[in-house]
Amino acid sequence: MKKFIWKATIKVNIFVLRLIGLWPRRRKNYKIDSYTLYSLLLLILFMTMHEIVLTYTLFQVYTNLEALTEIIFMYGLETLLIFKVCCFMKNMTSVKEIMHHLNDDLFQPKNQEQIILVQPGLKEWKITYTIFSTSMVANIFFWTFYPILDGSVNERRLPFLALYPYDFKESPFYQLTYLHQIISVSLMAIAAINIDMFLGAVMAYLGSQCELICDNLKNIKENYFGETFLECVRQHMLTLTVVEKFERFFSFVILGQLLTSSVCIGLAMFHLTLVAPLSSEFYSLLFYIISISLQIFQYCWFGNQIEAKVRIVLS
Repeated sequence: MKKFIWKATIKVNIFVLRLIGLWPRRRKNYKIDSYTLYSLLLLILFMTMHEIVLTYTLFQVYTNLEALTEIIFMYGLETLLIFKVCCFMKNMTSVKEIMHHLNDDLFQPKNQEQIILVQPGLKEWKITYTIFSTSMVANIFFWTFYPILDGSVNERRLPFLALYPYDFKESPFYQLTYLHQIISVSLMAIAAINIDMFLGAVMAYLGSQCELICDNLKNIKENYFGETFLECVRQHMLTLTVVEKFERFFSFVILGQLLTSSVCIGLAMFHLTLVAPLSSEFYSLLFYIISISLQIFQYCWFGNQIEAKVRIVLS
């Protein structure tokens, strides 16, 4: 039987991670080379620099409630994202080992029926990835163009409230600052989508392994009971190894994501009441709330799927 390629489901996800400097090719970790330099430039020049500007702005406007809410719901998620990106890069060895384990013969479906068995879980991931990506693209679009659409670009308004140590309203500083904000936030949004969905994919794979173990146990033939049972035990132990590596560096990140996203959704909804209804800024906030809600949803959904499938195995 032809080998089932688990990675094929997330090939777009991995391609985008590689594009933004978060997936070294053909090696387990970052080394001193051009790709690592490219990754650090994106991290420092766009993500970290924008975060520093927001930190400075936060201390300047903390007495203004409206400005504070406009800053803080972005600031919290961006801070968490930078931590998440650094954690992802630092633990790249474990990430690549998880992907390597997926190619193990123990994780392979044994027949066409088992391939059909795991397809619904993988299809759910693809649908979630498409919806999440679409909502984030719409969000980035409104972030990029709402100063243009509502005419505030004539007043030299930036997409995001921020204070700089120079007069950004003068040309060409305004255009360069505008471009830097959009690139920075777009890059962070793309990183957020693809890191979160990669974690969701690992959770979907673990759920599929529970289904395969359950199916193998149900279909043990009497003549091969001992051999098949031992193989199921080895498959279970390898699955636990993947779970341990996954939880070692991402459990705290997921907890932080759930807590931070909940707070940011509340602040964004409050700020939504302060802007003009049906304006372009209104829609940018609306799609922001939808995107963050989907971000929480996918963790809860795939986590619940694993729990449900584990109960079936234990029963």
